[in-house]
Amino acid sequence: METPALMSVPSKDHVIANRRTPRYTCSFPVVLEVLMPEATFTPKPLRGTMLDVSLTGGRVLTAGLSPDLHTMLLREVRHAKIEVDLQDGRALLLKGRLVWFDRRNGESFVGMQFNPLNDKNTAELRRLLEDLAERGSILNVEIPRPM
Repeated sequence: METPALMSVPSKDHVIANRRTPRYTCSFPVVLEVLMPEATFTPKPLRGTMLDVSLTGGRVLTAGLSPDLHTMLLREVRHAKIEVDLQDGRALLLKGRLVWFDRRNGESFVGMQFNPLNDKNTAELRRLLEDLAERGSILNVEIPRPM
């Protein structure tokens, strides 16, 4: 499987100790769709960049998240889906809930916890993670969390 373009990454000998599953750095475009109950459940699509991913979740740098929308997202539990283009004509669809938001220096970050995946999506995500591991992209720094 061909993996989307990656950032420079540290050695795969380092793993975050407080994570259940290894988290892998990456840098590929995604579309994050957030369900908005106050807008008749119309999804709010946000373009972004997946910065890291594991079997249980990921972190996305989002584009188009205004301060007003950021505040609105903080008011309720938000469900969303992320579509990852695997660059071979296939897409990986990951559904879950947004568990944290962070806005600093004009950039917005979203943390998403994935719902349990079906067998097909689990296999696709495992292949993606294995490819990232082969490239030595295990993240060795703590991920910033909102205060």
